Amino acid sequence: MSTEQRDVRPFASIPELDDLFKSAVLRYGIVEIESGGRAILDEDAFVRAPVELVLATNVGSLAASLERSHDALAELDLSLDDVSFVVAISSSYLKSVEFRSQVAMSAVVDVGTAITLSSEPRPAPFLSPRSGCTVEVLAYLSSPRSKAPLRPWRFGTWLARGVFEVVTEQHFTGFTPKPLTTQKKGEFKLSPKAMRYITLAASPLEEGITEDSVEVWFDADLLAKASAISTGKASMAMQRQLFVDAVSAVVHAAKAEPELAGAGWADVRNTLLGRVVLAVAPTSGNEDVRNAACTSYLEMIKTDPAQFLSFAEEAAGLVAAFDSALEG
Repeated sequence: MSTEQRDVRPFASIPELDDLFKSAVLRYGIVEIESGGRAILDEDAFVRAPVELVLATNVGSLAASLERSHDALAELDLSLDDVSFVVAISSSYLKSVEFRSQVAMSAVVDVGTAITLSSEPRPAPFLSPRSGCTVEVLAYLSSPRSKAPLRPWRFGTWLARGVFEVVTEQHFTGFTPKPLTTQKKGEFKLSPKAMRYITLAASPLEEGITEDSVEVWFDADLLAKASAISTGKASMAMQRQLFVDAVSAVVHAAKAEPELAGAGWADVRNTLLGRVVLAVAPTSGNEDVRNAACTSYLEMIKTDPAQFLSFAEEAAGLVAAFDSALEG
């Protein structure tokens, strides 16, 4: 066990900056996405549509938001010049992050109320329809400060953010947790202290079955707390762990099916197990490379499911999520 000591984040985001980012809108073609929202597009729109981040309806309202933020930052002995603004465009499957409009918060008015994100060369996360992308707008501490109680001091510490998610119709939609109430624990004959339980309504080798057939039950009280801070670090880590847990349930259910032993990738591609494998497989490379990777993963599931699950953890970004949560 590591003996490294980490500081727990002892302060919240800056509400005035948060209000600015949470009122922002991501326009992806004709679709508008609010902060914290998620849109599903067809593949052609995903790779071709213009993308812009709208911070405010006019320059006056943007300037007023920054003025309110100035007063809030002063209480932390900071100014708008001590905080930087950036838009991060990322794809967890591509392991790719690109940045746009990185300026001091004091210069955001000069950037404008609408920031074009799809200008050439188009960011790589906008060119990977199978993986989808995440757009984050962030305000972060742009230089280290003297360490002080209840004050941000480490360079790069975010002070406010807005998050937008874009996926395509072929993207694996994941597993939506349901509240595991006391009553449900009784129905499933679980321990009263059970935290999670996963059920499958159909064989993972049956064609046409999607992730909707997987029910991920999670303690109702913990789920409510996580939902209240859905973009928080601990909540994100929990969601990624539940994804891996659900993948594990699908894999072990498939392993128990006698026909799996003789099945090839073409046989399972359109099954729930196939969707799980596609969600874990790298999205870069041509179709032949992707099929080869999926074939390799299928053989792993047959011979060593734990080995495959290690790649599922990588695809889910589990280590980074828990590392971030432990940093606070």
